[in-house]
Amino acid sequence: MGATTTLLIRTPQGDLLAEPGHWLVRTDASTWKVTNDSASAVRAAAQASGHRLGDLVEYDARTVTFPDGPRTVPGGRGRLADVFVADHDVIARVEHADGTNGAPLLADLRPAAPTQTSPHPATAPE
Repeated sequence: MGATTTLLIRTPQGDLLAEPGHWLVRTDASTWKVTNDSASAVRAAAQASGHRLGDLVEYDARTVTFPDGPRTVPGGRGRLADVFVADHDVIARVEHADGTNGAPLLADLRPAAPTQTSPHPATAPE
């Protein structure tokens, strides 16, 4: 224990070495090591974006390079639920109305205007 303790954590994605000052973030499927520097960077990026958790946001589709080649990731619209670092990028977790999640770059988000609904159904002119 103390300032020199390190932990070796075996995960399905590979070994993770955690040192003093690191935060560990665990999701349902993954574990990431987050250093104090990256946690500060996430906070700074989130503040600079002007978005707050719970804001209604939207983002466009984009092409992402995966190990097996490029794929198009669809755009989406929903509530900003979380911000985290993955592969040196600041990622936003956006909860869509249908219960699914999107993970665009935080920089790709823009405020979404509420959907307009009419209190009366439209009628065709006679």
